[in-house]
Amino acid sequence: MTSAISPTTTRAARKTRVPVRPRLTLYGAIGWKWLTAKYSYATSNHFIGWYGGPAGANTGLPGTTLTGTRGSDYLELNAVYDLGSGWGITGHIGKQKVKNYGKVGDTDASYADWKIGVTKDIGLGVVGLAYSDTSSKGTCRGGTGGTNAYCWGSAGNTSGFRDASQGTAVLTFSKTF
Repeated sequence: MTSAISPTTTRAARKTRVPVRPRLTLYGAIGWKWLTAKYSYATSNHFIGWYGGPAGANTGLPGTTLTGTRGSDYLELNAVYDLGSGWGITGHIGKQKVKNYGKVGDTDASYADWKIGVTKDIGLGVVGLAYSDTSSKGTCRGGTGGTNAYCWGSAGNTSGFRDASQGTAVLTFSKTF
């Protein structure tokens, strides 16, 4: 079992003077040939900076009740398969469970995600094209970010919320030095 500590300071935390605490995640992985399974477990109360609880209780400000998101976890299965002649395919499926997160009107922050892609080694590096999506539901409309837990933006910018969970295609180029 391996652990990772990722102290995070968010813009919102700096503005509101919310105490920033380190986030500790334990994870372990096992692989066989071209498959890898990994399990991650949040041992701290503030998974990715979220405070658990209903609306008004998850701000992290003095005087509010924190239920915490400790126990949130993620299970994933990844595949990277070499087809030969520099071609490869990749796949991923995962399930995120977020404990004690919810605001009135929000969908549950837990979701499933998947990705499928193809790669080609072109000699100078590897070009990849992949498509990924999630099962996250809700909208990103309105000044409050809508009803999707993954509508992220600035509370002062009523039109700037973006749905971080929507499906997207990604073209990449990677080079190992």
